[in-house]
Amino acid sequence: MSLNIIFYTFGFVLLAGATSGVLIKANRPASNALLLNLALVAGTGVLLAMGSLEIAGRHGYTLIMAMISFTLIFLVSPLIFFPLRRLVAVVKFATPIDFLTFRYRKEIVAKVTCLCFIVGSAPLFFAQFSALLSLLEALVPQSAVIPALWVIGALTALFNRHTLESDKVRNLLWLMSSASLLLLSSMAMTAWLCIDNVFGNLDAMNQWIANSSHIEQLRQTNPEYSIVSIFMIASIALPLNFNLVIKNEISDRLFGATAYGYPLLIMLLCIPVLPLLWAGKVLQPAVP
Repeated sequence: MSLNIIFYTFGFVLLAGATSGVLIKANRPASNALLLNLALVAGTGVLLAMGSLEIAGRHGYTLIMAMISFTLIFLVSPLIFFPLRRLVAVVKFATPIDFLTFRYRKEIVAKVTCLCFIVGSAPLFFAQFSALLSLLEALVPQSAVIPALWVIGALTALFNRHTLESDKVRNLLWLMSSASLLLLSSMAMTAWLCIDNVFGNLDAMNQWIANSSHIEQLRQTNPEYSIVSIFMIASIALPLNFNLVIKNEISDRLFGATAYGYPLLIMLLCIPVLPLLWAGKVLQPAVP
């Protein structure tokens, strides 16, 4: 594995962690709003952003219209979530499952709901494991892939244990906001590298788009399963957004900031998707 990759990776991780730590220590309305939106992006927003890869690949600029529609939906989200927050303050729901068990007080309802949530989340975890395995196979020797997986699993377990024993909300907020900052910076840098190394500059990329047949549609694929459906179902099944926005004790003003901050970060995360796919289209004949 290239030492440069290791150096830059740890550098970005440390920078993202330090930035999140500074925002948490600041404890100001603007920094708290930014932290909450970054945490939401790491929770389920990234799932929608990764699902947008398929939308952009199959329908090109339709991705932009989809993200605008997504933003408009979140503008009216306070009309739904504010009453839920007031209800949770009285009934103390812990997860979205409690909404059904509160209405239908039967054990079978809770069991079936939990099972549906697990089934809905399972494809996401398999996809994440497959992506991690592919990344390790590309970065480390074949003999070191399994040990690397064990090390990552052990570090994850240790961190989760530390989170449960200490300030859970604070540590979780720091971790998720750091992950979002790392993701945003890595996507932006990857898009810049693709434009610079593949096209030369932004004008050359625009000229290639104008001269090619990829202005409205990049490619057509018919996969056996839809990446979008996997990420969308998982974003509903995972109770992360519920814990951060509904169950967490935050002010209504801070919660209202998610109506525009969260979709804005999602759009920023999706912007590099198109240059990445265009660069892949150019390099496709040379890649086995």
